[in-house]
Amino acid sequence: LKSLIPESSDIGVLQAIRIGDQSANTSILRRKGAYDYLTEANFSNQIHTIQFSVYEAQGNEDKMNEFFSSHPNVKGVIVLNSRGNVVANFLEKNKINDVRLVCVDLTKPNICALKNGRINFLIDQNPDYQGYMAMKTLLEYLILQTKPKVENYMPLNIVTKETIDLQLEFNFLKKI
Repeated sequence: LKSLIPESSDIGVLQAIRIGDQSANTSILRRKGAYDYLTEANFSNQIHTIQFSVYEAQGNEDKMNEFFSSHPNVKGVIVLNSRGNVVANFLEKNKINDVRLVCVDLTKPNICALKNGRINFLIDQNPDYQGYMAMKTLLEYLILQTKPKVENYMPLNIVTKETIDLQLEFNFLKKI
């Protein structure tokens, strides 16, 4: 994202709120990772948080209107859940063309927004592979009585509109 926006620009981090004012643990960890990276990369401009409710579409529209009106220097947004397409649609609808998006998850709406150039990068967490490895670990534990590792690192793929079709074509589970 830093490479897509002018150096003097701010960044918005969109974090979904699911119950009350609580976020899912994965969103909290993603947010921490984003902030840690920006700190390590010496990002010295402001980082603004955008609260986003999964259940209130009109409220989100109002919040995004208010956010982008009051933060004109935000030229990049990180969406920490699978709703990147909602932000992309909002930006397109409101003719905001100078904000770049990095989003999470290869959902159909996100892929469409990526292919149309409204999302710049999607981070693929390989959920199919995660599920495969979880089942493999469980079966190894139950059948072979192998002690599972506490941490299992998985690769994340950064996908662009030029690489999305290859990413989908070479999906790990399609080959099994």
